[in-house]
Amino acid sequence: MFYKNTSITVDALILPKITCDLPQFQVDASALNTFKNLQLADINCLQPSSIDILLGADVFGEIMLNRHLNVLGHSLTAMKTIFGWVVLGKTKLSCQRIISNHASYNAVEFQLDKFWLLEELSETKPFTNEEIACENHFKRTYTSDSTGRFAVKFPFEILVMNLVHLYRLTVHRLQQIERRFSKNNLFLINTINSWMTT
Repeated sequence: MFYKNTSITVDALILPKITCDLPQFQVDASALNTFKNLQLADINCLQPSSIDILLGADVFGEIMLNRHLNVLGHSLTAMKTIFGWVVLGKTKLSCQRIISNHASYNAVEFQLDKFWLLEELSETKPFTNEEIACENHFKRTYTSDSTGRFAVKFPFEILVMNLVHLYRLTVHRLQQIERRFSKNNLFLINTINSWMTT
């Protein structure tokens, strides 16, 4: 450690590998010529190597020592930490490969629920009499033209039967109303006559 009397406490997860080797490609040593007199935290920072520890923003303030160096015309910045100087910024690489990483997390229970929902058989409801009649009518009368369109005969027979039934029902209701009116009319006449005689 650059500052031997300094210590920080962190909660750590131990993993077999944190990430790929960084930097991913060899960096030209001339990039650090501006900061060659600084004591770097990692003297091999220009060569791809494994990452030992990944510290988060929760300890960033404890690591930084509040000193930094900028050089005009350069995109690199040197910052002083308890481990030594670190250099941040953009450098030119000979390889321009673009790498994109994506991560997705879904609980196993959620995935299983989705699986069972997909595999679950939907409940089959029994057809009503009307639906059965429609299907039978389609099977009996459909034809297909040259374009592949289906043509189905209009169900005139069913319509006529329904109209006959409706006609009979309507006549029956009308007769009921007429009988009620005639009774009410007779009651009204009798009531008026009783008033006139009193």
